[in-house]
Amino acid sequence: MSEADGFRVRVLGCGDAFSSGGRFQSAFLLEIGTYRVLMDCGATTLAACWQAGVDPSEIDLILISHLHGDHFGGLAFFLLDQRFRAKRERALIIAGPAGIGERLKLLLAACFPGVDGTFGFPLILEELDPGAPTRTLGRIEVGVAAVDHPSGAPSLGLRIDGAGRRLTYSGDTRWTERLIELTRGSDLFICECYAYEPGLDAHMNYTTLSKNRGRLAVKRIVLTHLNADMLARRAGLELEALDDGMILDL
Repeated sequence: MSEADGFRVRVLGCGDAFSSGGRFQSAFLLEIGTYRVLMDCGATTLAACWQAGVDPSEIDLILISHLHGDHFGGLAFFLLDQRFRAKRERALIIAGPAGIGERLKLLLAACFPGVDGTFGFPLILEELDPGAPTRTLGRIEVGVAAVDHPSGAPSLGLRIDGAGRRLTYSGDTRWTERLIELTRGSDLFICECYAYEPGLDAHMNYTTLSKNRGRLAVKRIVLTHLNADMLARRAGLELEALDDGMILDL
């Protein structure tokens, strides 16, 4: 696979909402040929970009799984960075659940009162509908499924096809049968796995995921969004846990 047609994932942040273990919040850079996709943009994402040597100005598209601060709260800082530091001119697409435009306005008003929502470059907001077929965004194909995680708006699992490869991301969710179809044929499944035992209704747990592992037609599963207890147990896990800074080639 050449650099021109490759699919590479850079783990900018794989932490939970509380940055357990000192990890940055959820953010993954997808390098699909020369196209750059940011998948989730937690509040710590801008710092994670600079630490990883990633220029935010190179990002073409931002995909948001759901509207909790540790997954989309970094958009306020990202957009102001592009306006004032980078003086960006080319378009940026942000795609996420229904209601993302209004929630982004509220985020900007809370973080930077007086910001009017104009940034000096075209900002294209797209709502992703889990009832719709796969759609083209920029140079990739994106499919979504409704997952089970209350966030004040639909929470989505994401499937990205590009360069002949398929990546699936659970977002935050408890186990749902929809993950079986969403992940089918994936080269990589990035799965949220906050806790080890059942008990938290809003999140995946390792025990349940392990029981359903054989039902997922995927080549590789990696775990993200681990709480402190999961991090303490990681040496005994059969499934691979991510770390900030990891690079995965599909």
